[in-house]
Amino acid sequence: MRYYWLLPLTVFNVWGLSACTSVPRPAPAPYLPTVTVPVQRSVQAYTGHDQISSQDLLEISVYKVPDLSKTVRVDDFGNITLPLIGVVSVAGKTSIEVEQLLAQRLSQDYMHNPQVNVLVKEATRSRFSVDGEVVKPGIYPMASSMTFLQAMAAAGGTTKLSDNRRAILYRGNQRYMVNLEAIRLGYMPDPVIQADDRIVFVQSNEKVTAETISTLLPALGSLRSY
Repeated sequence: MRYYWLLPLTVFNVWGLSACTSVPRPAPAPYLPTVTVPVQRSVQAYTGHDQISSQDLLEISVYKVPDLSKTVRVDDFGNITLPLIGVVSVAGKTSIEVEQLLAQRLSQDYMHNPQVNVLVKEATRSRFSVDGEVVKPGIYPMASSMTFLQAMAAAGGTTKLSDNRRAILYRGNQRYMVNLEAIRLGYMPDPVIQADDRIVFVQSNEKVTAETISTLLPALGSLRSY
């Protein structure tokens, strides 16, 4: 006896089972803007060409002006506050660039040809994590100006079950939806990630269903011989 009627019924049941067990998709989140990101470094390896990030400790000295010399820590917004100058954004800049910026600000109103030196006394180590449908989920060190695609590559790329149109990036209390396919095609910019970002590649319900069906079809085909 042949059981051709079993094939459509079984496929229908597979689709129905997938629909019933699928986890509801999260609400859409805003697209991640392209921003400047802190970078990884260590105190021992720090050079004047490495970028400064939040929580770095800077020793700033102005030649022959001890009142303007102080040690400051970069705040969470990437800023420092100095006498006379006020708030200065330093995140993403090198110590040499900060020296030039401070000298320029001082020379505008207060000093002639000021000599400024910036030393990074403590440099934080920035990391990010990648989880979900990637080959090598885990925590990774941050490289200079690392982008979303580079972070994905560090984790070995996505699996065949990943929904590449709906990756999620968690940054602090915010959640952003990132369309990996659109970035690859050049329709969206490749966002720069920040320290402590958490990237999750979610599973595609359609791909899971297709994978289940492709697994069952050989077994269903063997029924034709009976």
